[in-house]
Amino acid sequence: MRDRVCHPAKLVRAFHCSEIRQPKHRARRTPLKGESRGRKIGLPDGVHDRLWQEARRKKIIVSSLATDILNKNLPRFKIEQEG
Repeated sequence: MRDRVCHPAKLVRAFHCSEIRQPKHRARRTPLKGESRGRKIGLPDGVHDRLWQEARRKKIIVSSLATDILNKNLPRFKIEQEG
């Protein structure tokens, strides 16, 4: 049987290969009220950089800033029922 060679970076308070700790999976957090599922959107690099820079300046998260900007600049949809 071949000798097992442990990588030193993977050893966490372990003395033998059999004691290597496996990374724990993080539990998913409970979504906040009004939070929706993630969506992907493609942005040019310049727009992405400006968005991140403005969010850091205001000390808020990027998605919150993007929501505020889009709510100010996009028209609201009106759903009307025919019939």
